[in-house]
Amino acid sequence: MSEESEISPEQIKKDKEIIEKIQKERKEELGKELKETEEDRIKNIESSKQAITKHIGEKAFTSEKIKERDLKKKEATSEVEIVTQQAAINKTVAVKAFTSEKIKEKAEKLKTSTSSVKITDQQEAIKKHVGDKAFQSEMAKEKAEKLKSSTSGVKITDQQEAIKKHIGTKAFQTEKVREKTEKLKSSTSDVDIGKGMEIIDIHVAGKAFQAERQKERQTQLKSLKSSVSEQDKKKIEENLDKKSQQ
Repeated sequence: MSEESEISPEQIKKDKEIIEKIQKERKEELGKELKETEEDRIKNIESSKQAITKHIGEKAFTSEKIKERDLKKKEATSEVEIVTQQAAINKTVAVKAFTSEKIKEKAEKLKTSTSSVKITDQQEAIKKHVGDKAFQSEMAKEKAEKLKSSTSGVKITDQQEAIKKHIGTKAFQTEKVREKTEKLKSSTSDVDIGKGMEIIDIHVAGKAFQAERQKERQTQLKSLKSSVSEQDKKKIEENLDKKSQQ
């Protein structure tokens, strides 16, 4: 290497000073430039901060609105579901109440119909018994009249009185049965028991009446034996036997 190509220390120092001067100038120029643009930069920074704050606020506001909207939507959906459920429950309750009322009405109608049928059947049975007893009473009266004509003037005043007494008793019993029938028409309970009791009372009264008639006829026959002929006695006995068997 030649001596001309070598850099001397003086040259190095000189170059260093030049570089430092350039750097200093550049630094001064940069400081001046920064100072000149400081206000603009501060404004830009503040503007950026405001923009960022505004953006964040808008995002937060939007997020809150979305949250509120979702909550309202959820509440509205819950209310709709509750209203729907209540409507369904009310409908079910109404249907149940209507069905229960219809069942109650049918039960009342059935009860009334059944009671009317039972009362009608009982009335028919009582009327039939009353008619039978009235017929028997009339037949007894006719037989008494025939017996009176068959004794050929025999005195049977006592027998007539007894027959009249029995006819009066039978009429009284018939009237009592009619009264019981009227009472039965206004009754809606214990129909079967009342029907059975009425039939038993009528049956017992009929049996007692027949037994009393037979007993009195036998007494009357004894009193007549002394005043009538054997032929008349026989005829009267036959008539009384026939009546006692009826």
